[in-house]
Formats: sequence, structure tokens, C-alpha cells
Amino acid sequence: KDLILGKSLGDILKDFRRFWRSMTQHSQMRWIGPEKGVFHLCVSGVVNCIWDLWAKLECKTLFRLLCDISPEEMVSMLDFSYVADVCSENDALEILNRNYESRKARLTEME
Repeated sequence: KDLILGKSLGDILKDFRRFWRSMTQHSQMRWIGPEKGVFHLCVSGVVNCIWDLWAKLECKTLFRLLCDISPEEMVSMLDFSYVADVCSENDALEILNRNYESRKARLTEME
């Protein structure tokens, strides 16, 4: 309960990556499936709820919220520890920046 209770959404969003890591690397929880398995499924459910709550508080669809996040902010929220061998933070930032301007067309299509 110390992982979530008492934390504000603002505190979590200030360092989303740290929040994810605090949950997935907690010494008392890793036994459920260190870095895989049931525990990661549970953490993913909590994180999905946080994304939905954030979008709801912003009065946006989740798709709109994601489109409004800058590439730098998006990369800062993600944990690359499991994909760093194929996609670094710089690689992801380059991909997002390269496609940033085309998001307007995708938004128009989705909305």
C-alpha cells in the first residue's frame, strides 16, 4: 500500500518512470514474478488506470492526451530497461520528433 496510497496523481506524473520502477522493482513484490509474469500484469493495470485518470482530469480522450505530450516528456516517462538493446531513449526521441508534425493529420482522422 505504500507504493500507491497517499501519492497524488501530480506526484506520480512528475516522474512516471520512477513510479513504474518503484512498483516493478519493489523487493517485497518481485517474488511474484521478478521482471515478468503476474506482477507486471498487475502493475500494468495500475499504470493504465493512472493514464485514464490523467486523461479524465484533463477532460481529454486518452488518444488526445498522448498526442498532446511532447516527445521529450513521453520519453521521460518510459522505462527503456527492457528494450534498450534495440531502442535507446535517443532512438525513441528521434522517431517521435520525426513524426511529431504528422500527428495533426492522425488527430483529424481519429476525432
